[in-house]
Amino acid sequence: MEMRSTVTRILLTFCFCILLLFGISNVASAEYHIVEECLAKHKAVRAANVKIDDIIFIECHSVRNDSSYEYEITFVAGNKEYFYKINAMTGEVEAANFRKSAILDENSIITPQQAQLVALKDAQISELDVQNLNIDFDLGTEKANYLITFVAGTDKYQYEINAVNGMIIQMGKEFI
Repeated sequence: MEMRSTVTRILLTFCFCILLLFGISNVASAEYHIVEECLAKHKAVRAANVKIDDIIFIECHSVRNDSSYEYEITFVAGNKEYFYKINAMTGEVEAANFRKSAILDENSIITPQQAQLVALKDAQISELDVQNLNIDFDLGTEKANYLITFVAGTDKYQYEINAVNGMIIQMGKEFI
């Protein structure tokens, strides 16, 4: 898979460099004792035994449960989609799972940035005019799609892009 997410690699490499420079023990906030998102991603990738260069897509959401915080991290590498829950207080892996995908076994996929360019080209909008950009990855048993939403001017756009061939599956535009 030659098409890699350069931005993802750069961000993860930056995070790992920060960890090396300042030491993992200093990354937690002294006031709140909450592990930074960067460290949580690092823990998940390391626990999965995946190389940074193999990561195609990664997302992280913080979730508050009754009395604790955790990060839910999802990433795609090789032919697998990984799911991790990292305790935001301790940095420990609370749950881990992955699933293989026949779609990823048989095909290479475009990067999130390439999917974004497809959507922007179709909408005839410059990247400079985009606000509130969100890109999600949806991996099903028979599909792999990027779900892209953004605002430009007074309109909200929604795209579903096939991650294998870069074709637009669905497009929506609404006045906001």
